[in-house]
Amino acid sequence: MTAFLPTQYSRIVCAILGLLRFGSADAADNPFAGWHIGGTIGGGYVARQIDLNLIPFHSNAGINGGNLSVPFRQSGSTGTPSLGFFGGGSVGITDRLTLGLEGDWNWQHSQAAIQLSPTLSGQQRSGTASFIDYTSTNNVSGRVWLDWIATVKLRVGYNLNPNIQIFASAGPAVTQMRSALSHSAVVTSEVFFLGTRTPLPTRLASASFSDRKTAIGFRLTGGAEYRLASPLSLRGEVAFTRFHVPAITNPPDGSVFGGSDDAAGSLSLITAAIGLVYRF
Repeated sequence: MTAFLPTQYSRIVCAILGLLRFGSADAADNPFAGWHIGGTIGGGYVARQIDLNLIPFHSNAGINGGNLSVPFRQSGSTGTPSLGFFGGGSVGITDRLTLGLEGDWNWQHSQAAIQLSPTLSGQQRSGTASFIDYTSTNNVSGRVWLDWIATVKLRVGYNLNPNIQIFASAGPAVTQMRSALSHSAVVTSEVFFLGTRTPLPTRLASASFSDRKTAIGFRLTGGAEYRLASPLSLRGEVAFTRFHVPAITNPPDGSVFGGSDDAAGSLSLITAAIGLVYRF
C-alpha cells in the first residue's frame, strides 16, 4: 500500500501501523523508540472555581423560603503532592522524531475547600397589616477532592541529539471525584402586627450530603528525557490537567431548606515531576 504514497507519508503510515503492532521495529535507528515504563514524583497546586447556589433558610412557623437562591463563587488554590507510574510505546518516524501512546496513573491528593458564612436579612409579608423581619445566619462548608488520575495520551518526541529528547503529550483524563457539603442555619425573627413587634422562636436547620462521581477531563504534558547508562533515562515534565466538578446537590430532595444547594465548577491542576524511565 505504501508503494503508492510519497516517501514522507509512507513513513507516517508505517509508524501508525507499527504502533498497532506494539511498535518497536525502529528502535535500532531511534534511541527513544520502543517500549518503556517508569515512575515520577513531584508536586504542584490545584486551582478551584466553585459556583454555589445557596438556598438560605428562613421560616415563618416552619414554612421554608426555598424560592430564594443566592449565588456565590469561590476561587483559590492549594498545594498537592504527586506520585505517578507510566508505560507506553513509541516508533521512530525518523531518526529524530517519535510517535507513541502512553498511559499513566497518578496519585494526587487534590482538593478544593468550600467555606461560606453569609448572613441574610429579609421580610415576609402577610397582607398589609403584618410582616415578619428575619435574619438568617448560614454556615456552608465542604470540599471536593480526588485521590488519583488516569490518562491515555498521544506522545510526540523530538531528539535534540542521541541522548536528549523533548516531548509533548495530550489526551483524556479520568478520575473519581468525591464531594461533601454541609449547611447549617440559625434564623431569628420577629412578627409585626398592628404596631406591635413579637419575637418568634429561634429556628435551626441543617443538612449534609456526600457523593462520588466519575469526572472526565484532559491532560497536557511537556518535558524532556536525558539518557543515562542504558537502559535508563531521566525524565522531567510539567502537566496541566483540568476537570469539571460534577454537580453537588444538598439535600437531594430539598426537604430541609425548601430547596437544594447546588455547587459545580472546575479543578485545574499544574504539576511538575521528575522520574526514571526504563526502556526495553
